[in-house]
Formats: sequence, structure tokens, C-alpha cells
Amino acid sequence: MERKGFILRPKFVFIDGRTGATMYPESYREEILYNAQQNTPALSSYFELMDRLVPNFLRRAQQPERSAGPAFCSSRLVSGITLYT
Repeated sequence: MERKGFILRPKFVFIDGRTGATMYPESYREEILYNAQQNTPALSSYFELMDRLVPNFLRRAQQPERSAGPAFCSSRLVSGITLYT
């Protein structure tokens, strides 16, 4: 069976809002496959992939760094978006 699909591979960089220093880069990969006969627009696939990716990203943003350092500060800048926890 022939299939077609899309892959989303974003890289998020956690930045300390006070110093501007990179705290932690995180890469993700999501893939979706369709039957070759199914005509799914790329934009619809993008939103479906983002629906899968966002919960994982937010879960990771709430966890401490993998290093022995402290957890992320309560207000942090992530790829240009400020998250408040």
C-alpha cells in the first residue's frame, strides 16, 4: 500500500529571560502518514501534527533541566514566547 505523509521537526530553545543565555535546546519529531488516495491539505496536517506536539512540549517545559542545575525559573522565554507557570 502506497502512503504519503508529513514530518514536523521543530527545535525549541529555552532561554533565560534575565540573562539571555541558552538554558536548554530541545528537538522534537512528529510524523503523520496517509493513504495515497487520501487528499489531505498540508495545512490540515500541520495542525494535526501540532496537536500531537504541543502537549509533549508543554510537559517538557514544566520539567527541570536534565543537568544537575535548578528547574526552569517561573517565567521563561521559549522561542520568543514567554510562558508563565
